[in-house]
Amino acid sequence: MNQTKSTDLRKRLRIWRFDQRLRWDLLRDRFHSDRRGGTAVQAILVLPIFLVVMVTLIILWEVVLVRRSLHVGTYEATRFLSLYPTYTPERTVWNDIAKRMVANELNNNPFLDRQDMLGNRLNVTVDIQDIECKARFTVDVVYQYQIPTVDPFPGPFLNLQESIEGEILCN
Repeated sequence: MNQTKSTDLRKRLRIWRFDQRLRWDLLRDRFHSDRRGGTAVQAILVLPIFLVVMVTLIILWEVVLVRRSLHVGTYEATRFLSLYPTYTPERTVWNDIAKRMVANELNNNPFLDRQDMLGNRLNVTVDIQDIECKARFTVDVVYQYQIPTVDPFPGPFLNLQESIEGEILCN
Protein backbone atom coordinates (compact mmCIF):
# COMPACT_ATOMS: atom_id res chain seq x y z
CA MET A 1 0.00 0.00 0.00
CA ASN A 2 2.86 2.33 0.79
CA GLN A 3 4.33 1.57 -2.63
CA THR A 4 1.09 2.41 -4.41
CA LYS A 5 0.73 5.59 -2.44
CA SER A 6 4.22 6.64 -3.40
CA THR A 7 3.63 5.84 -7.07
CA ASP A 8 0.32 7.61 -7.01
CA LEU A 9 1.95 10.63 -5.42
CA ARG A 10 4.71 10.63 -8.06
CA LYS A 11 2.12 10.44 -10.80
CA ARG A 12 0.21 13.32 -9.35
CA LEU A 13 3.41 15.33 -8.94
CA ARG A 14 4.35 14.70 -12.60
CA ILE A 15 0.89 15.69 -13.72
CA TRP A 16 1.00 18.78 -11.50
CA ARG A 17 4.45 19.77 -12.86
CA PHE A 18 3.26 19.20 -16.40
CA ASP A 19 0.13 21.17 -15.64
CA GLN A 20 2.15 24.03 -14.13
CA ARG A 21 4.54 24.05 -17.07
CA LEU A 22 1.62 24.04 -19.45
CA ARG A 23 0.01 26.91 -17.56
CA TRP A 24 3.21 28.96 -17.69
CA ASP A 25 3.63 28.21 -21.40
CA LEU A 26 0.05 29.21 -22.09
CA LEU A 27 0.41 32.37 -20.02
CA ARG A 28 3.68 33.26 -21.74
CA ASP A 29 2.20 32.64 -25.18
CA ARG A 30 -0.84 34.67 -24.29
CA PHE A 31 1.35 37.51 -23.07
CA HIS A 32 3.50 37.49 -26.21
CA SER A 33 0.57 37.22 -28.60
CA ASP A 34 -1.65 39.80 -26.89
CA ARG A 35 -0.76 43.27 -28.19
CA ARG A 36 -3.67 45.14 -26.63
CA GLY A 37 -2.45 47.93 -24.39
CA GLY A 38 0.99 48.06 -25.99
CA THR A 39 0.40 51.59 -27.17
CA ALA A 40 -0.61 52.66 -23.68
CA VAL A 41 2.55 51.17 -22.21
CA GLN A 42 4.67 52.92 -24.85
CA ALA A 43 2.93 56.21 -24.12
CA ILE A 44 3.48 55.81 -20.39
CA LEU A 45 7.17 55.15 -20.97
CA VAL A 46 7.78 57.86 -23.59
CA LEU A 47 5.54 60.67 -22.31
CA PRO A 48 7.71 61.76 -19.32
CA ILE A 49 10.82 61.87 -21.51
CA PHE A 50 8.95 63.84 -24.16
CA LEU A 51 7.64 66.33 -21.57
CA VAL A 52 11.10 66.88 -20.08
CA VAL A 53 12.55 67.50 -23.55
CA MET A 54 9.75 69.94 -24.42
CA VAL A 55 10.11 71.94 -21.18
CA THR A 56 13.90 72.05 -21.67
CA LEU A 57 13.46 73.37 -25.21
CA ILE A 58 11.01 76.04 -24.03
CA ILE A 59 13.42 77.20 -21.31
CA LEU A 60 16.28 77.20 -23.81
CA TRP A 61 14.19 79.31 -26.20
CA GLU A 62 13.50 81.79 -23.37
CA VAL A 63 17.24 82.10 -22.71
CA VAL A 64 17.87 82.68 -26.43
CA LEU A 65 15.24 85.44 -26.51
CA VAL A 66 16.66 87.12 -23.40
CA ARG A 67 20.16 86.89 -24.88
CA ARG A 68 18.87 88.47 -28.09
CA SER A 69 17.24 91.33 -26.15
CA LEU A 70 20.50 91.89 -24.29
CA HIS A 71 22.42 92.04 -27.56
CA VAL A 72 19.96 94.48 -29.15
CA GLY A 73 19.97 96.72 -26.06
CA THR A 74 23.77 96.79 -25.95
CA TYR A 75 23.93 97.56 -29.66
CA GLU A 76 21.41 100.39 -29.32
CA ALA A 77 23.30 101.90 -26.38
CA THR A 78 26.60 101.70 -28.28
CA ARG A 79 25.07 103.27 -31.38
CA PHE A 80 23.40 106.05 -29.38
CA LEU A 81 26.63 106.87 -27.55
CA SER A 82 28.51 106.85 -30.87
CA LEU A 83 26.12 109.29 -32.51
CA TYR A 84 25.25 111.49 -29.52
CA PRO A 85 28.15 111.42 -27.07
CA THR A 86 27.93 113.41 -23.87
CA TYR A 87 31.03 115.53 -23.54
CA THR A 88 31.23 115.33 -19.77
CA PRO A 89 34.17 113.96 -17.85
CA GLU A 90 31.81 111.92 -15.66
CA ARG A 91 31.86 108.25 -16.61
CA THR A 92 28.71 107.60 -14.60
CA VAL A 93 26.68 109.63 -17.10
CA TRP A 94 27.77 107.28 -19.90
CA ASN A 95 27.03 104.25 -17.70
CA ASP A 96 23.57 105.57 -16.76
CA ILE A 97 22.61 106.28 -20.38
CA ALA A 98 23.76 102.83 -21.50
CA LYS A 99 22.07 101.11 -18.55
CA ARG A 100 18.75 102.83 -19.21
CA MET A 101 18.84 101.90 -22.89
CA VAL A 102 19.69 98.25 -22.19
CA ALA A 103 17.05 98.09 -19.44
CA ASN A 104 14.47 99.57 -21.83
CA GLU A 105 15.16 96.85 -24.39
CA LEU A 106 15.07 94.12 -21.72
CA ASN A 107 11.73 95.49 -20.50
CA ASN A 108 10.29 94.76 -23.94
CA ASN A 109 11.02 91.05 -23.44
CA PRO A 110 7.92 89.26 -22.09
CA PHE A 111 9.95 86.60 -20.27
CA LEU A 112 11.71 88.96 -17.90
CA ASP A 113 10.70 90.30 -14.51
CA ARG A 114 10.48 94.08 -14.83
CA GLN A 115 10.89 94.77 -11.11
CA ASP A 116 14.65 94.35 -10.77
CA MET A 117 15.72 95.61 -14.18
CA LEU A 118 17.69 98.61 -12.92
CA GLY A 119 18.67 96.80 -9.72
CA ASN A 120 21.50 94.42 -9.00
CA ARG A 121 20.88 91.95 -11.82
CA LEU A 122 21.88 94.34 -14.63
CA ASN A 123 25.43 95.69 -14.66
CA VAL A 124 26.47 98.06 -17.45
CA THR A 125 29.91 99.67 -17.76
CA VAL A 126 31.21 101.91 -20.49
CA ASP A 127 34.98 101.86 -20.89
CA ILE A 128 36.21 105.02 -22.59
CA GLN A 129 39.60 106.70 -22.33
CA ASP A 130 39.18 110.07 -24.02
CA ILE A 131 35.99 111.86 -24.95
CA GLU A 132 37.00 113.20 -28.34
CA CYS A 133 36.31 112.59 -31.99
CA LYS A 134 37.16 109.06 -33.21
CA ALA A 135 37.75 107.82 -29.65
CA ARG A 136 36.96 104.16 -29.17
CA PHE A 137 34.87 102.84 -26.29
CA THR A 138 33.35 99.55 -25.16
CA VAL A 139 29.94 98.89 -23.65
CA ASP A 140 30.03 95.82 -21.40
CA VAL A 141 26.75 94.39 -20.09
CA VAL A 142 26.25 91.54 -17.63
CA TYR A 143 22.74 90.38 -16.81
CA GLN A 144 21.94 87.69 -14.25
CA TYR A 145 19.02 85.77 -15.72
CA GLN A 146 17.19 83.43 -13.39
CA ILE A 147 15.93 80.33 -15.16
CA PRO A 148 12.22 79.87 -14.46
CA THR A 149 11.28 76.81 -12.42
CA VAL A 150 8.44 75.60 -10.24
CA ASP A 151 7.36 78.23 -7.69
CA PRO A 152 8.86 77.05 -4.38
CA PHE A 153 12.21 76.17 -5.96
CA PRO A 154 14.29 79.09 -7.25
CA GLY A 155 16.03 78.46 -10.54
CA PRO A 156 19.75 78.87 -11.09
CA PHE A 157 21.19 82.11 -12.43
CA LEU A 158 22.91 82.48 -15.79
CA ASN A 159 25.33 85.35 -16.31
CA LEU A 160 24.56 86.59 -19.81
CA GLN A 161 27.33 88.86 -21.09
CA GLU A 162 27.54 91.16 -24.06
CA SER A 163 30.35 93.48 -25.12
CA ILE A 164 30.24 95.80 -28.13
CA GLU A 165 32.89 98.26 -29.22
CA GLY A 166 31.98 101.66 -30.60
CA GLU A 167 33.58 104.84 -31.82
CA ILE A 168 32.56 108.46 -31.22
CA LEU A 169 31.55 109.77 -34.61
CA CYS A 170 32.23 113.35 -35.63
CA ASN A 171 29.61 115.62 -37.18
